Amino acid sequence: TLAVSVVEIPLQALEILIWVGIVYWSVGLTDSDGGIHFFIFVGISFLVAMSMRQFFNNIVSCVASYDVALPLAATIVVIFVLFSGFVIAEADIPPYFIWIYYLNPMAHAFLLMAQNEFLSSKYDFDIDVG
Repeated sequence: TLAVSVVEIPLQALEILIWVGIVYWSVGLTDSDGGIHFFIFVGISFLVAMSMRQFFNNIVSCVASYDVALPLAATIVVIFVLFSGFVIAEADIPPYFIWIYYLNPMAHAFLLMAQNEFLSSKYDFDIDVG
């Protein structure tokens, strides 16, 4: 319900902040531009976590039991990961499955996080290609 979702926002935000705070710096993502890229990453992570939480709540409310919802949700997550643009690039996705890519919140998050990293001033240098 909406009330449960609103009540869960502070805890979700704290979980995301702790998780991203550890992962972001551990993998060596950019610290340029005064840390703005870190906070954008936190925001993207928060939005995708909230959207996936609502997605799973919808699955649970549409099926008869938890025993049905869990494998269904796991299957959908595997499909989302496969078609997120990380495992199979957007250009390589067959035309009859491209709709999964465009409806996939993980694909949008992956794209935004990659753009957030590579548009930072850390990567402002010329590469000799010739």
